[in-house]
Amino acid sequence: HCVTTVTSPRFAPRIFAMAQRRVLFIHHLDYETGGHASTTLESAEIPTRRVAFPAQAPPLDEIAGIIAFGGQMAADQIEQFPSLQITIDLLRRAVDAEIPVFGLCLGHQMLGMALGARLHPGAVDEVGLHSLRVIEADPYLNHHTGELSTIQWHTDTVELPAGATLLATNQTCENQGFRYGSAVGLQFHLEVDRQILDLWLDEEGMTAELTEGETAENLRERFAQSTGLSEIAAAGFSAFADDARRRVG
Repeated sequence: HCVTTVTSPRFAPRIFAMAQRRVLFIHHLDYETGGHASTTLESAEIPTRRVAFPAQAPPLDEIAGIIAFGGQMAADQIEQFPSLQITIDLLRRAVDAEIPVFGLCLGHQMLGMALGARLHPGAVDEVGLHSLRVIEADPYLNHHTGELSTIQWHTDTVELPAGATLLATNQTCENQGFRYGSAVGLQFHLEVDRQILDLWLDEEGMTAELTEGETAENLRERFAQSTGLSEIAAAGFSAFADDARRRVG
C-alpha cells in the first residue's frame, strides 16, 4: 500500500509564484530597435518584453510599464491591423490601473484614442527634423521647457484627450505631447538615436516620405548636431524606468 501525506492548506507551500513584471515594448515596425528607450532601461536593469503586432494582451499584473512605439499604419486601421485595437484597449486599462505608459508617434495616437480623443488622418505632413515648443515641464521630458528640435514621422494627428495636460505644441500639430495620469504621449520620436535613424533612412519607403525639401543626408547631419535631444531622451526614459521599477516584482 502507499502512504498519502495530507498537508493543511494553511501550511501548504506556494506552488505558483507570480512572474516578474516587465516593461512591455509594443512594436509595429520590424526595423525598430527601441533606441534610447532600450538602452536606458537596460542600463537601469529594468526587465523588458518585446511584442510585435500583439495578438493578445498580457495580464496587467505581468506589466511594470508599457512603451508603445510607432508604425506605418494609421491608428484607426483596425480592420486591417486588429493588434491596434488590442493595444488601444490595453493602454486604456493600463492608465486606469495607474501603470506607467509612454506612447510615441503611433503609440501617442493610440493612447489618445484610448482616452477618448479623435484621430485626424492625413491632416499634416511632418516628416524629418522639426521644431516644437515644450510648454509644460514633465519628468519624461527631463523637465525641459522651450524650443526643441525633434524627429517627426507622421501625417495623422490626434486631439488632446479631455482632462489631459498639453506638454508640447507647434503650428503644424497642436497636440505634440500630453500627460494624463500615469501616461505620456509624444507625437515625436523621443526614442530615436543614430542607429534607428540610419535604419529608417535605409528603407526606401521611409525616405520617400520625407517632407519636401528634406533629404536623408541633411537630416542625418542636422540630427547629429541636435545634441540636447539625446540628453533629454536619456533622462526622460530614466524617469519612466524609475516609475516602472516600483512595479517590478
